Amino acid sequence: MSVVGEATRGDLLDVALALGRSSLVVGSLGNVSVRHGDGLHITPSTLPYELMLEQDMVTLNGDGSPREGGLPPSRETPLHRAIYAARPDVGAIVHTHSPHAVAWSFLGVPLVPQLEELDYYGIGTIGVSRPAPVGSNALGEAAATALGDGGAVLLGRHGVVTVADDPRRAFTLAEVVEHYAEVAWLLRLDEGLLRPTWPG
Repeated sequence: MSVVGEATRGDLLDVALALGRSSLVVGSLGNVSVRHGDGLHITPSTLPYELMLEQDMVTLNGDGSPREGGLPPSRETPLHRAIYAARPDVGAIVHTHSPHAVAWSFLGVPLVPQLEELDYYGIGTIGVSRPAPVGSNALGEAAATALGDGGAVLLGRHGVVTVADDPRRAFTLAEVVEHYAEVAWLLRLDEGLLRPTWPG
């Protein structure tokens, strides 16, 4: 287990490249960050993962101002900052748009552990935050509230966030959440329960 706040820009790049090779995101969607002192390192905005270099990782101060890196940070920076502020134990955040989990987020109901994978990784029940505009402070606040002390949260009608002490584990949790969401959809399909539950 790593010490929270000691992951480097190189560690961040390694997981960003792994995320880009996965089926959890398409194009440059999604983002990854690691806590760095009172600030954070975060992936840049709109740059395809396969083109990212260590120097492209953006370092921000505790107030969100840029410290290092010439590219603009991910537009979801407020989401990451809100979670770090609410969870001092979190050292890394992975935000994906994995298809089955995103689809589940439209239902507005939690993913309840029924697979040993969720128990093994200690994720617990995966709540769903209320929908909010992309890149907004409201999204960050809603996500942090719905996450609570858990390891993952679904962003309503948007995506997935997983948190851990280090970026590699946060990435693994993102894979586990998508796997479980796929299984949950298969079970729901078998039961004929496909209607979203969000009002409107």
